[in-house]
Amino acid sequence: MITVYLACDSKLQSAARMLREKLGTRGIMVTSRWLDNDFDLNWTTEKLIEEAEKDLVDIDEAHYFVLYNPKSHHRGGTGGRHFETGYAYAHGKLLIYCSEEVENVFHNLIDIHVVMKDKETFNDFVDTLANVIHSIKEDE
Repeated sequence: MITVYLACDSKLQSAARMLREKLGTRGIMVTSRWLDNDFDLNWTTEKLIEEAEKDLVDIDEAHYFVLYNPKSHHRGGTGGRHFETGYAYAHGKLLIYCSEEVENVFHNLIDIHVVMKDKETFNDFVDTLANVIHSIKEDE
């Protein structure tokens, strides 16, 4: 089975959970355990470190790294997705960027851009992303 790590603004967690479910029906497993977290602003430093380390393990275990970054969430959130993207890039993961446009200069280094269209339905986007992921695997 093909595996991907899915990164996005934590405010998109419910959409990312839906994306995980829909990719699963297309033979793509999402390794991102953070999607199952209920975030608590009162987590201890130890708990935060534990969760961050789990995310890095999940990135390492994935074939590919997907950054789901809709334009409406550019310049928002905590920035964790950008750290994760840099980690994946430094570890040689193939990066797939999903957005209407790049958010910062480093996104130009990403291997594959899946352009999200304004009028596109979520299911159409998922189909496009799944087709891209499957075509990468076939080319390897």
